[in-house]
Amino acid sequence: MLLGCSTTKKTENVEDNLVVKNKPPQEFVPILPSNQKNIEQKENEKIYTNNGFSITFPKEWDVAEPKNDIVSDVKLIVVSQFEDENDTYKENLAVGKKLLKQEVPVELYASVNIETIENKTGMKYDSLKPISVNSIDAYQVVFPAREINKIKIKQMQTYFVSGTDAFILIFSAEESKFYDYSTIVDRMISSFKIN
Repeated sequence: MLLGCSTTKKTENVEDNLVVKNKPPQEFVPILPSNQKNIEQKENEKIYTNNGFSITFPKEWDVAEPKNDIVSDVKLIVVSQFEDENDTYKENLAVGKKLLKQEVPVELYASVNIETIENKTGMKYDSLKPISVNSIDAYQVVFPAREINKIKIKQMQTYFVSGTDAFILIFSAEESKFYDYSTIVDRMISSFKIN
């Protein structure tokens, strides 16, 4: 469920592409944007600005801007490096953007997405909490791990609404590494700004 409401085979293929079966890590090459002008390099981080938002992420992480024919709502994916030669999954944060037909409160948008995920998968969320990021109200939900290509993947989704623009930040990690990456991901989410 990369974007909650829009579950398609194409969406799951994006997740599948982050898992490399029977290949050493060095053979995985992320889809980098052809135009790097959306990325500002800093000493220890990169700042992506495009599609009505900006977000800061570690300089070691790669960035991908999926083409619209892959998943139309996903605007950006930032991807960690493999930790070692045995690592088979790159933890990542995807940013999705959807144009709503009308303005809705963020808690309603989040609850509709969460309910859709629960109905389609039978999974109930582990935790749900309101948060504030840069003076913008948001909702954050953590789902239990599910198996993708024999790897247990755990997700956290953070929902934002600004006018008729809805944003979803989806952090995906191997279940065993989910909390190891939480500090890094919390910093990235805290840097999220709607332009």
